[in-house]
Amino acid sequence: MVSGTTLTQNGLGRPDQGRDKDNYFPPTAFFREVFLHEVRPPLSVARQVLELLRDSVDTSAGDVGRLMGWLEHSLIWLQHLVESIPTWVALLNGEVILNRRLITIRDWVEPALNLVQPLLACKEQQLRYICGVPAAPVWGDPRWLQQAVINLLTNAIRHGPRGDTIEVVVHPGRTKVEVRVTDHGPGISPRQAQQLFRPYVTSQAESGGKGLGLYIVRRVAELHGGSVGVSSRPGEATTFRIVLPAAGYEPPTAGVPTAQNDRRL
Repeated sequence: MVSGTTLTQNGLGRPDQGRDKDNYFPPTAFFREVFLHEVRPPLSVARQVLELLRDSVDTSAGDVGRLMGWLEHSLIWLQHLVESIPTWVALLNGEVILNRRLITIRDWVEPALNLVQPLLACKEQQLRYICGVPAAPVWGDPRWLQQAVINLLTNAIRHGPRGDTIEVVVHPGRTKVEVRVTDHGPGISPRQAQQLFRPYVTSQAESGGKGLGLYIVRRVAELHGGSVGVSSRPGEATTFRIVLPAAGYEPPTAGVPTAQNDRRL
């Protein structure tokens, strides 16, 4: 997850580079950066699985079948991203219409956990998943909510140390459902945490991140009437969370596009 000591405006050189005179990101340029950011995880999964298969001379048939399953899931993930290009543009422009329905944790959190298994394996990391009520309902778009969880997980894997245990804890309540993702890296300061959900802000530019994953998480949560947050104990752990209204407690504007978009920063 996002860890470290220095925040940078990453990705396009200077923080204001590529904006017009009114401080707007050109929509096509911004979309290109976001889409490339989102395509990298499934491609990375596919590459890692192929490397594991290449080195699997002594691997049992069952393990080979598991790796092939991971590869299939990563390609389906990539296919969905490509098919959703118009929807991605709408998301960034604040004009997306969510395909919402009654879903449970099994529909949007657990599939994300399965997709990142190869990335965990390559860093010798483990996943600890705690969810007392997997049937906890929310009214939401499962594809977008799954993508938000994937972004938190890939950040955790990228910035957590080798051998780390990534913790995913679901807290269902009467009025809200909270999903927490924790890594055990160096941590971040409260001042740094305030900026992390803005685009092109990252705490570790050298890690290869562009500072867009958490921005997308924020946009998805807000469109569902929810929120995001982060807490950190420097030197111990960093936890990111998505909080969504439980089914029946959505605000009237949840999922409704607004005239104001997020290109002006």
